[in-house]
Amino acid sequence: MRMERLVRMAQYLALAVFAVVVAGLAVLYAGAQATPKPGGQALHAVAFTDVNVVDVEAGRVVRGQTLIVEDGTIVRMGDAPVPGGAAAIDGRGRYVLPGFWDMHAHLSPIGSEHVAGPAMVANGVLYVRDLYSDCMGDECALLRTIDEMRALQKHAEEGALPSPLFVSLASYLVDGPRVAYGVRDRPGTPTFLAPVTYEDGKALAGFLDQRGVDFIKVYETIPREAYFGLTDEARLRGLEVAGHLPVAVSIEEALAAGQRSIEHARDLPLSCSDIAPAFHAEAAKWAPLDVDAFEAARFADPVGFERINLRRRYREVIETQNDARCEGVIAAWAQSGAYYTPTHLTHEAEYLIADSPYLSDPRTEYIPRLMIDIAWREDAVHYAEQFAADGDVKAAYIDFHKLGLRLTGRAHDAGVKILVGTDIGDTLIYPGFSFHDEMDRLSEAGMSNADILRAATLSAAEFEGLENSHGAVAVGNAANLVFLTANPLEDLANARTINGVYFQNRYYDRDALDAVLSDARSKTSGAKFYLANGWTLLTRSLPKTVY
Repeated sequence: MRMERLVRMAQYLALAVFAVVVAGLAVLYAGAQATPKPGGQALHAVAFTDVNVVDVEAGRVVRGQTLIVEDGTIVRMGDAPVPGGAAAIDGRGRYVLPGFWDMHAHLSPIGSEHVAGPAMVANGVLYVRDLYSDCMGDECALLRTIDEMRALQKHAEEGALPSPLFVSLASYLVDGPRVAYGVRDRPGTPTFLAPVTYEDGKALAGFLDQRGVDFIKVYETIPREAYFGLTDEARLRGLEVAGHLPVAVSIEEALAAGQRSIEHARDLPLSCSDIAPAFHAEAAKWAPLDVDAFEAARFADPVGFERINLRRRYREVIETQNDARCEGVIAAWAQSGAYYTPTHLTHEAEYLIADSPYLSDPRTEYIPRLMIDIAWREDAVHYAEQFAADGDVKAAYIDFHKLGLRLTGRAHDAGVKILVGTDIGDTLIYPGFSFHDEMDRLSEAGMSNADILRAATLSAAEFEGLENSHGAVAVGNAANLVFLTANPLEDLANARTINGVYFQNRYYDRDALDAVLSDARSKTSGAKFYLANGWTLLTRSLPKTVY
C-alpha cells in the first residue's frame, strides 16, 4: 500500500476520534480498545478420535486415527485409547491437516489484531510471515515498530488473542532515495536510510541487524550498488533478504546475491521476455535519483520513464516471451533453492478493481471501512479511467495475469519452491478468505491439490526451518490443526469446509469460529473502529524516527 494512503488514513482516524472524544464518548475507549479475547474452549489435554489425517508430505489420507494432544503437542497417533482426564472430541467423517501459512502478509498496521488476525484464524491460517514489521518517520503513526511487533508476536505465542503465529518479521521496506517517507528531509538523517552506494547498502544491513528484524525486505527502486552492498553484508551477518525484485536487478543476479524469496508474479514474466536486459539497464539509471531529481527526470524524459513502467509494457512483455531465455531463468531459480511467493491475487486485482466487485462481496465486512473509502475506491477510479481511455489495456492486464499463472506452473514443474501468500493489506485482499482464493489460483497454474496443500503448510515450515516441529500432523509436532468436513486432496474447494480449529491449546468449533468472525466484523466501522484505532493514532501522531 502506498505510504501516502496510510498517512491520509491516520489523519482521518485522528480527526474522527477527536470528534468522538469531544462528544463525550471517550469513556467507551477502554472497552473498544481492549485486545480481543482468544475465544474457543481451553483444552490442554484432548483426544480427537476416529479422524482422517491429511498427510501433506505424502499427499494421502490416513483414516481412522486418534490424535492425543497434551499441552499443544501431538504425543500419540493411531489406534490409541483416550487417556484419563483428556477431553474427547469425535472426529468421525472429518479430515485434519496442519494449519495454513500465509507467507506474504502485512499485519503491522495498528488494529490488525482486531480484524485481520481473527479472520485469518477462522479461515485456518495459523501462521504468518509479516513483510513490513518496522516503520520510520510518519509511517509510525499507523504502523508498528519492530519492538511493538515483537510484543504482538509474544501475545500470539502466549495464546492471548486470536491471531496467527508470527513466524518471522521483516524490516520496513528497503527502497532507494525515494523511501524514508517523513524522514528523508530531516537534518541529520543518515544517508544509508535512503541507500544509493554499495557502502550505503552495507551500513543499512548493519543497522537493520541491530534493529533485530528477522530478515530484510527489499523493494523495487533500491539502486543496484546499494542492493549488492546490502545483500553482501546481510550474508556476512546471517541475515536473510527477501521481497520484491529491484527493477535494476535481474532475477539471476538476485539469486546469485542470495535473495531467499522473490515476491509477486510480475518479475518472472518480465525475465522471460526479450525486453528484460534493456529494462533493467534503463531502470539502473533512474533508481539512484532522489525525489526531486526523479520527478525532474520524469518530466524531462517521459519516454525514458515509460520504459521502466512495467504496467505500461504488459502487452510488450507478453508478445516478446522467449522460451529458451525462460528455461534458463527458471533453471537458475530452481538450482538456487530460493522460494517464490507469486501472490497472483494482487495482479488479478489490477483489472478486477475497476468494476468495484467488493461492493457486493460479503467479505468486505472484514475490511476497515476507511481502507475501502480511501484506498480501494481510489484504485477503482484509477484503473477504470485507464481502461476507458484505451480498450486494450484491460485485456493486457488480464493476459499478463494469465501469463503469470502459466509461468508459476512451469516454475513449479522445474523444481522452484512455491509459497502461498496473499499480500494482506492490498486492494481486494480479504484476510484469511483470500488465502483459499490464492490456493485456487495455484490450481489454475497447474499445481496438484497435494502440491498446493504442501506449499501451504510443510513447504512454508521448511522455509522457516521449522519442519521438525510444524507443518505436518505428526507425533512431536505442534498441534495447530484445521478440521474439515471433506477431503481437500479430492477437491481443493474442500479446504474451505472448516468446522473446527485447534490452536494454542484452544478448540474452536464452528460456533466459536463464527463468534470470532462476528467480533471482527464489528471492529471495521463505527464507533468501535474509531475508538479502537483513532485514539491510539492520536498518541502516535508526532513524527518518529528509527535512529
